Amino acid sequence: MSESLTTVLLHALAQPEAALPYALRHGLEGLYPGQYVLESTESAFDANPFAAAGHAAMQDAPGVPEGRLHHWDAREEPRVAWYPENVAVEVQWNGETLRLVTITRSVRYGSKEVRRFLVARTEGIAAAFFDAVCAFTHPPREQVLVFKNGCVSRSRDMFEAARKTRMEDLFLPGTLRDQIVEDLSMFLGSKEHYNRYGLAWKRGLLFVGPPGNGKTHCVKAAIGLLGMSCLYVQSLTSRYGEETDNIDAVFATARAHSPCLLVLEDLDSLINDKNRSAFLNQLDGLNDNDGTLTIATTNYVERLDASIADRPSRFDRKYHFPLPDEAERRRYLSHWNDRTPELKLEADRLEHLVRATESFSYAYLRELFVSATIQWATRRGAEKTLSMSRLLEDNAELLQLQRVTEQSGPPPRR
Repeated sequence: MSESLTTVLLHALAQPEAALPYALRHGLEGLYPGQYVLESTESAFDANPFAAAGHAAMQDAPGVPEGRLHHWDAREEPRVAWYPENVAVEVQWNGETLRLVTITRSVRYGSKEVRRFLVARTEGIAAAFFDAVCAFTHPPREQVLVFKNGCVSRSRDMFEAARKTRMEDLFLPGTLRDQIVEDLSMFLGSKEHYNRYGLAWKRGLLFVGPPGNGKTHCVKAAIGLLGMSCLYVQSLTSRYGEETDNIDAVFATARAHSPCLLVLEDLDSLINDKNRSAFLNQLDGLNDNDGTLTIATTNYVERLDASIADRPSRFDRKYHFPLPDEAERRRYLSHWNDRTPELKLEADRLEHLVRATESFSYAYLRELFVSATIQWATRRGAEKTLSMSRLLEDNAELLQLQRVTEQSGPPPRR
């Protein structure tokens, strides 16, 4: 029987791409007469994590060649990794023996499609297993959902980056950081209060301010702090479909993963005259966005239509991330100065640096210390009299020139 399954699989893979799914389904129905074949391209129908969690037992179908596509996983612990491609397995679940065949095929413009065929004794058993697997894999466990090119994918790397980002490392004026943390934490614990007073359990925060002052850092830290499902929107354009359709898909996905943090970075580049109406309808129209916390960022709030930027029902709070003033630059530069005792500046030289970095963003201040430190470490062997103070001052002048060049910003959108 396993040899016949191998034959069915090989015969189907030899067909043209368009005919492959039909050939495999037809072959499986002939091989297992009277049984039900469930076919799906649903990404959530991945039995591997379901089985790894102990909810089922899987093994390669006897006699069927193992299908593994290997790759190099270069994350925290580099290793050789693999994922199944064109593989058949036997599944033991709830006293039933099921067979699962997975194929990967090329579709339009070189993209790949994963299609799975589940063979079960009855349609009810197949549907129950499908439902159990999808319900288990649906929550993005230790992953961030990413919307791009009209599709939703999952990113473990983005989740790991967010988990390493801490609010404590964020420099903001006054009590701004504490206000944001309180606002975020209050949303998670307030569902009962919203319901009691007949209010939709949703909230919108808009982060505004010039580049390099902590908006993205704050978003990443929020993902890790909240620990809820997160949908990160990278683009609303796609080769197929309208932007309005993609906006509908974004909010539908957020609602399906409620409670969900919906992140819209660079909102001014995502929303335009053509898609604004659809966006506003989804944001606070007739749809129920219960459990959705939306955080949007923009470097150019003046480009946003007043219906977005100035109406509280869309974004309840607007948080400003300004350039650091003199006191904040002193605090930030002192923080970096204390991190490297062997390079520590005297108080008068630090004050000179505070004045020399007027109008610097936090990103520029960080680059100032990073570039000077690297230069000092690489040149000190050849230049015995090398001064960290001088390196910082020289780099401050160069970055000041660069900042002035960029001050006008990109050309306005048309």
